[in-house]
Amino acid sequence: MVTRRRAKKARRGKSAVDQTAPTKERQSYGDVERMSETITDEHGMISRPWRGKSSFILLYDRSIINKDQMQAAVAFNTDFQWAQFDELHALNLL
Repeated sequence: MVTRRRAKKARRGKSAVDQTAPTKERQSYGDVERMSETITDEHGMISRPWRGKSSFILLYDRSIINKDQMQAAVAFNTDFQWAQFDELHALNLL
């Protein structure tokens, strides 16, 4: 049985940011990894969120695409998001 003193001492080694595990909902999306950098949320709290691996990384890890193809995909995705074409709409001609 772990005493309170031991448990408290064991917790001191890790920061509060590192003590959390990904939620079951986040794990249901497959491989998740901790972001390397910390970010602040809307309340000013510091966190290192869990992120799912992108499709590009998964394809590259499985050797389905090579490094050049991955770089091209990431560049296209960045340009696509920058151009804000996330939501395409048809022109109303009526």
